[in-house]
Amino acid sequence: MLPSKKYDPFVFALIASLALAVFFTTVADAASETPRPGIVLGEYPAGARTPTAQQNARCMKAFRLYRRGVINRIVVTGGYTRDHISEARMMKITLVAFGVPQERIIEEPRAGTTVENAKFASMLFDRLGWEKKAFIISQSYHLMRAKPIFRSAGFKVKTAFANPAPTGKEYEMLETVEPPGWIGEAPGAAVVFEDYHSDEPLEFPSPALALRLRTAAKLYRDGIIHDVTVYNDWYTRGHVDIAEMMQVALVALGVSARDIDLLSHDHYSRFERLPKLLKDEREPVILITSSEQKKRVTPGMSGWRLWFIDAPQAVR
Repeated sequence: MLPSKKYDPFVFALIASLALAVFFTTVADAASETPRPGIVLGEYPAGARTPTAQQNARCMKAFRLYRRGVINRIVVTGGYTRDHISEARMMKITLVAFGVPQERIIEEPRAGTTVENAKFASMLFDRLGWEKKAFIISQSYHLMRAKPIFRSAGFKVKTAFANPAPTGKEYEMLETVEPPGWIGEAPGAAVVFEDYHSDEPLEFPSPALALRLRTAAKLYRDGIIHDVTVYNDWYTRGHVDIAEMMQVALVALGVSARDIDLLSHDHYSRFERLPKLLKDEREPVILITSSEQKKRVTPGMSGWRLWFIDAPQAVR
């Protein structure tokens, strides 16, 4: 029989106590994290799937404040003032595309005016049990009017001034993937394909899709491509088509809406149909998608440049 090991009861109790203290401290910290919210004020969209440059700049300012730790929650406020996608939903799609976790963003999708931004934000804070203290984020000309409105709604506010539009330097802060050497510098067209099948809608870009969209937008801003086609497999669940969601994100990332081709609601469409849908494209096509599509490449894509991006550590 092996001799039994002897433990010092005092040392054992001390280690156990320290472990429990660390565990409960961590849980308590997570549960009691004090909200430091920023409120992003929406703007009437430029199109049904096209946020304005000013609204994108407001989201960029919120992203920068979030990244620096100045705020840890983002409220986006704006209703259905143009079409079937609310200002709030456009802003949440934008912020997720920039890299903010979607669970840190709260939508207020009813407001149609600055007065209603303050009113409905106040009701939201009451419902969440938050102290009415927040950054309000917009352009300077808007904040001059918004600040007293929010104060009259019971808020203690600080103002955060956004640029008129996101700058090139701001876009360079966003995580992208370095293009492989074979892409070259000749302008061409890119296709971002999202294969998604689930009982639940894909309302916002997944981390991998957000990375693909940021990377495609950078190719556009750098002049490597001149237009982007977005395409997803049918069937789409939810009131916002996945391709529409991708267009909102690309516009927010600096791609002109007129240079985005939307292929959506194509019943029973499949990845393999892409060459037929793009048969009139005479310039080099860069297909950006997940590596899961590798096995589905068809002879019709033989002249295409295929770029499989899954995650920062899994790029091919």
